[in-house]
Amino acid sequence: DELVEACVAQDARNRERAEVGALLDPMVRCLAVQFMKGLINLLDMPAKSWFEAVSLLDHYVALAHGGAEMRQLLPATCVAIVKMQKKGESMMPQVGMSHLWQHGRVLAQMLRDHGFVAQNPTDEEVLAQELAVLTALGW
Repeated sequence: DELVEACVAQDARNRERAEVGALLDPMVRCLAVQFMKGLINLLDMPAKSWFEAVSLLDHYVALAHGGAEMRQLLPATCVAIVKMQKKGESMMPQVGMSHLWQHGRVLAQMLRDHGFVAQNPTDEEVLAQELAVLTALGW
C-alpha cells in the first residue's frame, strides 16, 4: 500500500534525524512501539496515528536525551502520547480516557520481563508526561 510505504519512509527519516538508537535500547523502543500500536487499535484510531505516535516518541526521547528516569517513565509517556493524539482527534469529550493509564501496566510488565526497569504508571504520571512531552516539543 502506497500510504503505508510513505509512512514507513517518513518514520525512517524521523528515526534517523532523532538519533534515538543511541538514547533508547532498540528492544525497549520495539516494545514501546508495539504497545502504542495495540493501544491505538484498542481506541479505534486511524492507522496513521501509530506512525505519528512513533515519531512523537522518537522526537521526545531525543529532546529528553534518554536517561534512566525517562526509561522508567516510558509506559506513562507512551500512554500520554496516545492519549494526546486521541484528544486531538475530536473537540468532543473523550469517554473512557480517565482510566487509560492502567493500560500502561502492560508495557511496564513487558519491559520488566525483558530485564528493564519500569514502573506501573499512575494517572498523575501520565498527566505529568503529557506536560513533559508538550513542553519538550515546544507546544
